[in-house]
Amino acid sequence: MLLQYSGLRIGDATHLDVSRLDGNKLLLHTQKTGVPVYCVLPDVVVQALDAAPRSSERFFFWTGAWTVHSAKGKWQRRLQRLFELAKVRTAHSHRFRDTFAVELLLAGEGLVGAVGIEPTTFGLKGRCSTTELRPCGVNFSL
Repeated sequence: MLLQYSGLRIGDATHLDVSRLDGNKLLLHTQKTGVPVYCVLPDVVVQALDAAPRSSERFFFWTGAWTVHSAKGKWQRRLQRLFELAKVRTAHSHRFRDTFAVELLLAGEGLVGAVGIEPTTFGLKGRCSTTELRPCGVNFSL
């Protein structure tokens, strides 16, 4: 749920610090672009994060003992197994990010800077250079 409703890459979600969540607002610095953004998460996502066992006091999904790369691989393998059990062919974690981007577009929001998405990702020229905090103003209903 976190991947789908935040637009995070799996590596960013893996080492998500608990202190980044303030109520339902998630403050992010994406690993790939470094663009700081915040995203308002649906209550059900916040409740699930609060209820889920944490890997450590500091992180939701990472103990801090391994490299982020190793932890990311562990979570990718877990998701892949889940996709196999659900019989979803050719699934991968980035599809949640794709879904998030489509929901932003359908809600009339722009993608540039919203979650650190670069225009080149969608075949546009130029790069996102914004460094200000940008809200993800989408109200997802479940």
